[in-house]
Amino acid sequence: MILIKENYLRKKDSFILIYTIIVIIFLVLIGLLFKYYKFDKVFKYNIQIVKKEEFFAKIFIPLNAISNIQDATLVIDDKKINYSIESISDKYFLDDSTMYYEILLNTNLDKKYLIENNIIKVKLIKGKTTIYQEIKKMMKGWLYET
Repeated sequence: MILIKENYLRKKDSFILIYTIIVIIFLVLIGLLFKYYKFDKVFKYNIQIVKKEEFFAKIFIPLNAISNIQDATLVIDDKKINYSIESISDKYFLDDSTMYYEILLNTNLDKKYLIENNIIKVKLIKGKTTIYQEIKKMMKGWLYET
């Protein structure tokens, strides 16, 4: 009778050990994925086509995201578009305590998009990043937020 109990306890301990090892391996794999898997950092915006002397793309971007537009790639319908920043307005707009600045982009859009007041969904691809880097930036933002 005592031998049966000891045998059962040994099996139970071995199951606990095996499950603990599986959980540790799983957590290590997730950690490696967070640290080394690279993906494109993508921001989605709407642009409005405006006409002054020529056609420009007007985009409203939050103050804390203005750096995202400087070295990013503009993509419309999976097609990369060259652009340059024409101007950043002094005016800003508030929405739920977020300040948005109006930025005019000089682009070489296709003729089918060049309709005044046309709204186009675009993606700004900033570059490769990892989940670890994004979490690190988010934590810095929380620490230094005033």
